[in-house]
Amino acid sequence: MVRTVGDLASLYPTAQSIAIVPLGLTKSSLPSLRPLSPSEEAQVIRLVSAWQCEFRRDLGVGFVHL
Repeated sequence: MVRTVGDLASLYPTAQSIAIVPLGLTKSSLPSLRPLSPSEEAQVIRLVSAWQCEFRRDLGVGFVHL
């Protein structure tokens, strides 16, 4: 995720924003996929919040959103 966000941010302003979205798991999902734990979810929220601050400072926009 970190690399992907950085790669897409380098495309700004062509890529104007990106969204981090929950993964929908179904019976046919890959066996290696699993839901995030509450602590992992909190970690993602903190990471995206920090990115938003950086992007607002560097690009003038939040760029990445939950």
